[in-house]
Amino acid sequence: MKAEGMTAGAADLLLLVPRGKYGSLGLEFKTQAKGSRQSAVQRRWQESFEAAGNKYVVVRTLENAIAAANQYMNPDKQIYHNGINETD
Repeated sequence: MKAEGMTAGAADLLLLVPRGKYGSLGLEFKTQAKGSRQSAVQRRWQESFEAAGNKYVVVRTLENAIAAANQYMNPDKQIYHNGINETD
């Protein structure tokens, strides 16, 4: 995949739309399996991404990803998902 332009450690999904205090949103998908966590390269990429003024979220389900994207796109609204307030 590197030959196709992939960058090691980059988030799985990038939403390149500025919202609120952030320039863009990066979503990293991990499974719910025990031991599913970011690699050292992914953590370094996250640190650089956040230092540049972006928001980064690790999600484990499609519902988490949708909630994170909705919250990001509507920073002034309180978003509820399954009865849980998911605002910053």
